[in-house]
Amino acid sequence: MFFRNKNKAQSRIDTLIGVETHIEGNVNFAGGLRVDGSVKGNITETSTPSTLVLGETGRIEGAIKVSRIIMSG
Repeated sequence: MFFRNKNKAQSRIDTLIGVETHIEGNVNFAGGLRVDGSVKGNITETSTPSTLVLGETGRIEGAIKVSRIIMSG
């Protein structure tokens, strides 16, 4: 009777890459990821549908493979 749709992208943020954070390398994640800092590498969701939020100060240099993306600014 009550069940979750496992094919629906997450709407909550599980992981935050802050404004002063700079990552060099690929990022694999599940759930919700918000990027306010910078990532130099590819961003890929794992097997479950996920959401990437790119904040106004966020920067990504690489390929992005996610079910859902929200871009601010």
